[in-house]
Amino acid sequence: MSTNQLELVENNQFKSKQRIEYIDLMKGFCIILVVYYHCVFSFFVEGIDLALKNFRMPLYFFLSGLFFKKYNGFTDFVVRKSNKLVLPYLFFSIIPFCLLAPLFSTHYMSHVINSDYHSFMFWVNSLLSTNNMPLWFLRSLFMTYILYYGFKTLTEKRSQLFQIITLIVITILVWLITFYLQDPQFLAIQENIRLFITSTLVVPFMVLPFMYVAEWVRKTNLLNKQLTVKQEIILLIISIAFMIGFAQPNVLFINAQFGRIYPFMFISAFSGITALALICKRINRLPYFSYLGRYSLIVLGTHWPFILVLRAMQVRVSLQLLIIFAIMPITIWIFKTLFPYFTAQKDLIKFSKHQK
Repeated sequence: MSTNQLELVENNQFKSKQRIEYIDLMKGFCIILVVYYHCVFSFFVEGIDLALKNFRMPLYFFLSGLFFKKYNGFTDFVVRKSNKLVLPYLFFSIIPFCLLAPLFSTHYMSHVINSDYHSFMFWVNSLLSTNNMPLWFLRSLFMTYILYYGFKTLTEKRSQLFQIITLIVITILVWLITFYLQDPQFLAIQENIRLFITSTLVVPFMVLPFMYVAEWVRKTNLLNKQLTVKQEIILLIISIAFMIGFAQPNVLFINAQFGRIYPFMFISAFSGITALALICKRINRLPYFSYLGRYSLIVLGTHWPFILVLRAMQVRVSLQLLIIFAIMPITIWIFKTLFPYFTAQKDLIKFSKHQK
């Protein structure tokens, strides 16, 4: 098979239901970083710590953008994204706490959850993802998809330069607004409401460039470009250097904090994504990592309740990680088998019998 034929086959994978193994591997590394950070809150080496904070969440938005398509119109699009994001968000906001009810209903857990398990506010907080905190990403990603659909619809007949300038203007304006969100009056708002606002109404505007670049990468078949080993090594070294060198302090997406210098977070994030793509494309597949990547939504939705239980039991952080990563494969199997309609394995809501 010629190089052109090989590239055509690989590019068509994005348009088919065939899984692309190195993408699953990238998602696997990403969700492992998420779980690790939620347990430890630091990567200890300052430069690496900052770099990973700068590119971890953008990586997820980028990977989501790789498979963006408008389907059969806006209604069909919203229904599909509701099946993949909204239903899992609602499901994982409630069900893990129901399944762990014997533990969460005890006084033993009172110091690691925000309110009494039997109170109405506990379940309100759950729907706002304050209790299952990592779910903010699903809410934010859903809004990002809606915004990006609107952006593509409004600018699809305009030049690529116009689209890029529009995105730059949007993100600069949002970046400037985020400084006002550090005002004491805004910070005084109840935390679950404040985080709901920042993750749902601010972050989606800021991450639109990651969706845009991802779609461009897919259309240009850039991920499947054949490089020599020497070229890969040089590009990897440059990417890692840029990822660390341009990493911004005070980057925390859930709080709508994107650093003090506008372009640096983007440079660091795209460099980190490039480095990870090079590594994962070369490796292609690692069974455990790839499995977690394929079902990263289930890992995202279940690991935080486990962390809360282990913290209440005063389990050491290192042991928390080992336990969570040990039980995650069976957790994935249980949830994808018993709840396929609520873990993005099957569609519960149907818009058309002729969906493509």
